[in-house]
Amino acid sequence: MVIDDLIRAYDAYASAAEEPRKRPFKEMFKGWFSGKGQDPLPQDDAFMSAVKGCVDRILDEEDDSSASDAVKVILSVPHEKGIFETDLTKLAMHSQALRLIDRLSPDEAASALELLNQVPKCYRFPVQKELAKKLEHLAGQGNEVL
Repeated sequence: MVIDDLIRAYDAYASAAEEPRKRPFKEMFKGWFSGKGQDPLPQDDAFMSAVKGCVDRILDEEDDSSASDAVKVILSVPHEKGIFETDLTKLAMHSQALRLIDRLSPDEAASALELLNQVPKCYRFPVQKELAKKLEHLAGQGNEVL
């Protein structure tokens, strides 16, 4: 099942990066702004490819039921306030959740929004703002119907 594969990808990534890689905050973001940052490690690339592959499989399915479960898995991290390099990789996967938004019901969107709101403010970047806006819109549509 695709959700099991997604959970395994997160578990494998956590195992591959048990010791959080610590670099100064400035160094982590240097590459984002200058284009001279460090390349992702092989376990980062494998994780990102696995998550994207799972989301692609969900989007290929006719059934929308696994989209909500996938969004929950993806948005469940990071929740710690310390900034670790692996958390930034997990955070980048929120863009994959964004691809699944149209498959959610208003109630599922509201649940996903609750998870997103638990992400510490230090991790909120444009993708999280876009995700929040779309989830709020979808969840709001559900409230109008009631």
